[in-house]
Amino acid sequence: MLHSQCKNIEKPKVFLGAHKQHIELCVFNKDGLVFFNLFKFLNDQDIAYYTLSIYEQLKLNPDEIELNISGTIEKTSELYKLCLLYTSDAADEGLGVD
Repeated sequence: MLHSQCKNIEKPKVFLGAHKQHIELCVFNKDGLVFFNLFKFLNDQDIAYYTLSIYEQLKLNPDEIELNISGTIEKTSELYKLCLLYTSDAADEGLGVD
């Protein structure tokens, strides 16, 4: 499903899918899937660390590349606030759904 959303995109897209004990991070650019991995986490800071590490490793500017969030994150959660703090924008695609 994500792959079909990312056809003919002009700039990279970062997706964070949160679940109870792990997150999925994937990045697409105009050529297709660039990165995908699962990470186990203990707290919100772990998720912020993994997410920002991917931005850094792939040389993506968090002020320019939107973070698309889905899964078990609530808009009122500390994690969502962290995502907004460290990225320019966080698009919520189905928050609160696991």
